[in-house]
Amino acid sequence: MKILNISELTIPEIKVIKFAKYNDDRGYFSETLNHQVVKTECPFLSGFTFKQTNESFSYANTLRGLHIQTNMGKLVRLVYGKMIDFALDLRDESPTYKHIVAYELHSTNSISE
Repeated sequence: MKILNISELTIPEIKVIKFAKYNDDRGYFSETLNHQVVKTECPFLSGFTFKQTNESFSYANTLRGLHIQTNMGKLVRLVYGKMIDFALDLRDESPTYKHIVAYELHSTNSISE
């Protein structure tokens, strides 16, 4: 797992992680979870355990529901297309309480990025 870049959004606990993809004539490969790399390169995830992973497919112009998550992180991985992910901070004691952030994730139509 090679992390190319980690950026922080206006709600500092929200991070955007860009992973390396290795292309060849068959397609591409990308390692998306390696506990040792997470431990050394993503200290903000220390103590965090991935308890569930989900995958969904949506047609264009689809709006999926708003979910309230407490004491739980969320990992979003976009494989194809584009989407806008929103986050609203509802933690009473947070300096970014009631702040909302929107981030557009996008891929290319080709496998090389």
